[in-house]
Amino acid sequence: MKFYLDKRRPFHAKTMYNTVVNWAGSDTPENFYKYQPNPYNLDSITYEYNKFGFRSDDFDQPADKKIIFIGCSFTEGIGLPNHHTWSYQLLEMIKAETGLTIPYWNLGMGSCGIGSITRILYHWYPLLNPDLVVALWPGYRHEYKTKLNKWHTVLPNKTPNIFETNPFLIESTTIQYETEKNFAIIDLLLQRNNSILIWDFWSQQESFMTEIEMNLETFKNRVDLWKGIEPTLLIKPGHEKPVKARDGMHPGEEYNKRFANQLFAHNKDLILRSLS
Repeated sequence: MKFYLDKRRPFHAKTMYNTVVNWAGSDTPENFYKYQPNPYNLDSITYEYNKFGFRSDDFDQPADKKIIFIGCSFTEGIGLPNHHTWSYQLLEMIKAETGLTIPYWNLGMGSCGIGSITRILYHWYPLLNPDLVVALWPGYRHEYKTKLNKWHTVLPNKTPNIFETNPFLIESTTIQYETEKNFAIIDLLLQRNNSILIWDFWSQQESFMTEIEMNLETFKNRVDLWKGIEPTLLIKPGHEKPVKARDGMHPGEEYNKRFANQLFAHNKDLILRSLS
């Protein structure tokens, strides 16, 4: 199987290729010292990126079946050891249930919205040909194109003024349009290999997605590729610090374990069918 390194990817400017580092994204020594008591220490986490820039196994490993995990920094596992991430724990459950050899293909990247997730899949799906895609996407993140022809994700905590000057960005109709547009592209991709997509979203404001998720339940093609579950990774104020990752910003081990368990329990039959 041959791959090529696509350096044109606009969705992750700081990609690290074939690298092992101790800190990544918001998981910095500064944030570590701000977040105390911390469930981790200075040397308890490493980030190993494959030659294509993903915190993932290499893509040429033997596989009985293939699964892609995709999303933003929650899926990449910023602030967590690899084995504490929801995707790694879910894969371990699947392998224990099936006895199959399935490599850990994590295509999660920090600051992704559904648009950048779609572009990642558009590039990698035909190369990897997965049997199952499991996606966790930020329901409220939008993207815009700059004058330099580069894509950027609108992050509310970093670009709050954009919502004041462009209030339509947080209207449910805007979010629904972008969601359905990208899901239509993903839907066509999945038909290539008759794959199944299991998806969930997280949002800092749950109300963004309630109506949209209900409408998306009818957005299925004839091979029934879509399956969503109730949002479970909402970041809410007032959580005790120990539930967070090392950076004090992302969900910690317990949240990731809870999400993996719920996703597996809710979708077990669908997962096993996709891998049969």
